[in-house]
Amino acid sequence: MSRVSSKAGLLGLGKVGTNVLLQHSYAADRFQFHWVSDSKRIYQSRRSVGFTKKDCAKILKIKRQSSKLPQAPNFNIYEFENLSQQVTILRDLTSNDKQDWVMFDTTFTQTKNDYAIADALMGCKAYCTANKTPWADYDSCSKLFQKAEESQTLLGLNCTVGVWLDQMEIIPVIMRNLISGRVDFLKRDNSSLNLFFTKIYSGLTVEETIRDLEASGHLDLPGANALVTEVKDQTLKARIAENICGILCSIRPVPIKKPLIRSDGPKSIDPHAIAEWHLSGRKRGNYPALLSQINLDLTNLSLRCEVAFVELADRHPLARDFPGKCAMSIDTSGARFTWSREYSPGPKRLTCSGYGGAKKTAAKIIAEANRSMALSYKKPHVFSSPLLVLSALEKNERAAKKLEKQISLKL
Repeated sequence: MSRVSSKAGLLGLGKVGTNVLLQHSYAADRFQFHWVSDSKRIYQSRRSVGFTKKDCAKILKIKRQSSKLPQAPNFNIYEFENLSQQVTILRDLTSNDKQDWVMFDTTFTQTKNDYAIADALMGCKAYCTANKTPWADYDSCSKLFQKAEESQTLLGLNCTVGVWLDQMEIIPVIMRNLISGRVDFLKRDNSSLNLFFTKIYSGLTVEETIRDLEASGHLDLPGANALVTEVKDQTLKARIAENICGILCSIRPVPIKKPLIRSDGPKSIDPHAIAEWHLSGRKRGNYPALLSQINLDLTNLSLRCEVAFVELADRHPLARDFPGKCAMSIDTSGARFTWSREYSPGPKRLTCSGYGGAKKTAAKIIAEANRSMALSYKKPHVFSSPLLVLSALEKNERAAKKLEKQISLKL
C-alpha cells in the first residue's frame, strides 16, 4: 500500500511550534506543511508539495528578525490584525479540501480566541494540539468534542496533558472498559515542578534551581513568579483530564477550584516558600508535592477534581523524585471492568511516568499526526470516537490493542 501524504497547517511559532518545524522529516512524515501561522502573519507555500526545508528556515528567520512584511518568492504572506481576520484567512486556505488536512495547534492565548480557531478548523482529517485553554473549559471542550464527532475529525490531545505519559490514551482506554464503581486518578503532571523538587532536595539553592530550569527550557517565566505559571499549567492539565472523563461517561464535572494551599502546605507559591515546605516535609519522611486528584464514581454519578499542595506518605507510588517527568497513579480498587472476570485478581493500581519539555512535545505531536494519518487515509474515514486511541482500538491497531492489554493486566 502506497503511503499517503497529507497537507498540514501549523498554528503557533513559539518553542513547541518552532521545534515542530525543525523536527519535521520530509522523508518519514505522512504530511507536508503548506501554511504556518504566527501571531501576526500566515505564510502559505506556493509549491504544490508544500514548504521545503529552506522555506521553513526562512519563515523562522522572518519570525526572529523582521518587523516589516518581507519579500519571499516561494510563499505568500498574509498579515492580520485580529482574530476575525486570522480565522477568515485560515478558512479560505482550507475550505475547498478541509478533509485532506492535518492541523497542528501549538498556540496558547485566551480560551475564547483559541476555541474560535479550533472551531473553524474542525472538519479536517486530524487536529493535533498542545493548546490547553479550549480543552480545559468544560463547555468549550464538550462542544469541540461533539463537532469533531460530527465532522469525523480525529483528536490528538496527548500534548495537552502529559506528552509522553500518554494520559489521553490511558484514561480513555480505562473509561472505555469501566463498568461500575470508582476510579481515582492521581497526577503529578508538571515536569518543571517535579524537577524543581528534585534539584532543591539535591542541595541546590532556589536561585540555582530556577536558573537551571530556565536554562533547560522548563520555565516560561523567571524570577519570583516562576512557579505560578507551572502551578497554573498543572491545573489546566487536571481540568482537561477531568473534562474528557466527563464526556466519556456523560457526567458533568464539578467545576475545579484554584489550587488549594492548606494549613500544612506552603505559605505561598513563591519558589522559596515551596522549597522550604518541600524540604521540611522530606525531613519527616514524606514527599510534599502539587497533586491533582480526579475522583470518578459511577455509582453516585459524580466527578470531582482537586489540585492541592499535599504531603504524600512515604510508601505512596508518587512519593519519589520524577525529575523532568510527569507522573500518574490510578487506583481502581473499587471499580469493575470488562476484563474483571478474564484475569485473576491482582494489583489494583497503575503507576506510570514520562518526560515533558518543548522538544518532546514537538516530537509527540508529530507522532500523533503520523498515527492519525495511518488510521484515516480512506474516504470517508468513519469512526465512533474522535479520540485517537479509541479510533485506533476500533480499527484493531496493534499499538492500541497492546496498550489495552497492558492496562488490563495491571488493573
